[in-house]
Amino acid sequence: MLVFEKISQDLAAGQIMPLRIAGDMVRIASAQWPLNLELRKGGVSIGTATGVLAGDYVRDAGFDEVVIINGTVAQTVTVQISGGGVGSDRVLGEVSVLDGNGFRSLANLAFCGGGGGSAVASQYPYVQLWNPAGSGRRLYLSALKFSATVAGTVKAGFYNVPLTTLLGAVPSKLSGGVVGVGELRYQASASLLLSGMSSTVSYIAASANLQKVFKEPVILLPGSGFIGTFGALGEALIGEFEYVEEVI
Repeated sequence: MLVFEKISQDLAAGQIMPLRIAGDMVRIASAQWPLNLELRKGGVSIGTATGVLAGDYVRDAGFDEVVIINGTVAQTVTVQISGGGVGSDRVLGEVSVLDGNGFRSLANLAFCGGGGGSAVASQYPYVQLWNPAGSGRRLYLSALKFSATVAGTVKAGFYNVPLTTLLGAVPSKLSGGVVGVGELRYQASASLLLSGMSSTVSYIAASANLQKVFKEPVILLPGSGFIGTFGALGEALIGEFEYVEEVI
């Protein structure tokens, strides 16, 4: 049986929209903010999808009801439901941004910031992205950058104790957005806080930048952190962290 339906609806924050239409493919044609959906058959849930964005779809599912659960922001949602091989990839009369990264910035879930401290004689410099205990969010660290004034080795890895000096909260990638729960911290220490294998180890030239983009993000749960250190005493280190927050 051929099915093709395209439905638009204004949804309040948290509003649930059940669509009792049978098909085997559902696609979010347009939405400004992430949402969740549930597929049902015979009144029984057969699957869910969370954090769905415009352009995301589920195919070959065989359902008779789609339930849209809006997120925390009111928005207009357009849903395309089809079956029997019918579908469309056209965008007509609208401009759609299908890049999920852009939506995370719009949702004030993406953050980037950096900092460091002064060099201290006979001590190693450390800079940290810290996710405080009880934050209620996971931090998905996607990229970092370190710089120093002299050549040496930079190491980075997990360190689940907050460094002593709070530099501040990490700025949002959204203009005028609210800062994240993640904290930038700094410390100078005569001790080596990172030992053995680390997540990243690299040589850095004098007055140069070391950049690292993770193929899969480093995930910081509440009460955990990620630090970088420079393998020379009495030097300063600047660190920058780029990450996305997810509500637990």
